[in-house]
Amino acid sequence: MAHLKNYKSNQELFQRVKDLNLPIGEYAIFGSGPMGIRGIREMGDVDIIVTQKLWDYFINKSDWEQRQIDNLDGMKNEKLNIEIWKDWWIGWNVEQMIKEAEIIDGLAFVNLEMMIEWKTLIAREKDLNDLELIKNWQNKAMKKTKALLLMSGGLDSVLAVKILQIAGVQVTPICFKSFFFGCEQAEKACNQLGLKLKIVDFSKKHLTMSKAPKFGRGSAFNPCIDCHLLMLKEAKKIMLKDKYDFIATGEVLGERPMSQNARALELIEKEAKLKGLIVRPLSLKVLPETIPEKNGVISRDNFYGISGRSRKPQLQLVKDFGIKDFVSPGGGCILTDKNYSENLKILLNYKKNINANDAQIIRTGRVFWQKNILIVVARDKAESQALRKMRARGDVYLEPKNFSGPSVIVRSYKKPPKEKMILIGKEYVLKFSKNIPNDPKIGE
Repeated sequence: MAHLKNYKSNQELFQRVKDLNLPIGEYAIFGSGPMGIRGIREMGDVDIIVTQKLWDYFINKSDWEQRQIDNLDGMKNEKLNIEIWKDWWIGWNVEQMIKEAEIIDGLAFVNLEMMIEWKTLIAREKDLNDLELIKNWQNKAMKKTKALLLMSGGLDSVLAVKILQIAGVQVTPICFKSFFFGCEQAEKACNQLGLKLKIVDFSKKHLTMSKAPKFGRGSAFNPCIDCHLLMLKEAKKIMLKDKYDFIATGEVLGERPMSQNARALELIEKEAKLKGLIVRPLSLKVLPETIPEKNGVISRDNFYGISGRSRKPQLQLVKDFGIKDFVSPGGGCILTDKNYSENLKILLNYKKNINANDAQIIRTGRVFWQKNILIVVARDKAESQALRKMRARGDVYLEPKNFSGPSVIVRSYKKPPKEKMILIGKEYVLKFSKNIPNDPKIGE
């Protein structure tokens, strides 16, 4: 959404509306409100259309004075400079206008197209002036602001997309995949949002960084700050090449103690040489002013000031935006798993330049080591099928033939006799099997 000017008086009026705590679905701001929220012009007051239920609530309030204009029933609070109406001109369905309202900065507004239709119909001098202002605003808005958004597929990144879209920003989601995390959640979220996801495989760069992260690790092998920094550096290349206005993320100030505190966010921007060019829609109002704001490309009035670890503000936005399905946070990166991290450390001792198969196989079943020999035992049918597909050259793959038991892969990171690997594999098949016959048959 393009903004011509950030009127302080408009924001004061909107704050008064927020303080009324009107339920979404029971009202919509009309009159000059849809223009005021976009910074098209300054407002004199706020007109709100309401349902009968909300009207009945206010009618007994002493600070709301009933009034009638052009046979329309209304009430005004002189102190707040807010008027509410239970009906509109003949032919205008209040319930439908409320139903089709758009949510901007947590408030419901009659959509702009409907307001244009109204002002065209009334055609008073001030309405014609407003229509000219709207036309100028739309011409500016046609020059789409473009954002490249880091998409995880979790709720915060989905909400970031929604907030940016409501602000009139064209969003391109991007997801980075490595040996340790993929883009499945992001793909699912983008399908629901109707957006095409840009996927970048930076596995080799990520592995190199993971071996010696500049800013340390979390509780396991996870180099969260360095990982996010690498994503931003790679995203910056794309931003410059494809001429995006800024990079956006779903980060929330203080939500993650290691990577989303104020110092970490500032550090990442500085290290990525992106100072002022990272927009965090959920927390923008509690963070320093960004370059897109200074340039008038976006206005923080359309963004939020969420901070801390509570999820209540995000869940309220889910309701406001009508989001039906979303992925719970966490669980994306396997490097946060301590057992996996220990196995990865052992693996890297024997093979410095691992590949995707190496990284995947040690998360597929029960993992055991006999010095440089890796043994992976499937825990169920799905893992058995996965191990069969992951068998690499030189591996020994074994499964029981005349009894129930697990599949096993034996992989050596040196070159012992194959006979030794087969014996080890058979040992583990028998160790994790039950009801073993007297003549157990185990083969490939």
